[in-house]
Amino acid sequence: MEKIEVNGEFIFELANQQEWLNRGPKILPQKTRRSETLIWVDKNGNVFESGEDFFAAAENDTYPCKVYRLCNVAGGGQLNGA
Repeated sequence: MEKIEVNGEFIFELANQQEWLNRGPKILPQKTRRSETLIWVDKNGNVFESGEDFFAAAENDTYPCKVYRLCNVAGGGQLNGA
């Protein structure tokens, strides 16, 4: 497996699965670009793709889950086209 590095802006962190259940989608930020991407990453660098991943992270003790807004090339590698 190849490790990669990407640029992103840290948005927030979820300490555990219960925090996601309590705070849910209402804590997601408004989009700053039409096609922006948020990436959810556990402490091992693996991404969350579905609810199953939140349960697996709890079972495998891989929280916290950190959420990042990815930078795009057209924006010069920076967020918000800055």
